Amino acid sequence: MDCQSGQIQPQTRQTNCIPCFAGKQHNDMRTGCADCVAGKFNGAAGGVCTECTAGQHQNDTGQTTCRNCSIGEEHDSSRAGCTACVAGKYNAVDGEVCQDCTAGKYKNETGGGGGGGGG
Repeated sequence: MDCQSGQIQPQTRQTNCIPCFAGKQHNDMRTGCADCVAGKFNGAAGGVCTECTAGQHQNDTGQTTCRNCSIGEEHDSSRAGCTACVAGKYNAVDGEVCQDCTAGKYKNETGGGGGGGGG
């Protein structure tokens, strides 16, 4: 029997599959459940782990949600943490990504919100 994504069956000769708990997904053989890795989450039993959305991160394993990055930050490449906006970019809203400063404005330091720069 082939189990669907998010479900497992650890025993042979069974007629049904068992959903994994939220925060977990099936292993490669679909014989057991494994925690979602850092940077991913699963909010529903029987679901699969999904990458955190832009502007969010999750540094723990086995989680059901992601956390917003703070003002002046965005998710890192693994989405397991946040990193400061680089010079020339800003983020004035929790859970958003860094964006280029508006025309005529600049930001010459990392981090911070600023709404488009300081000068």
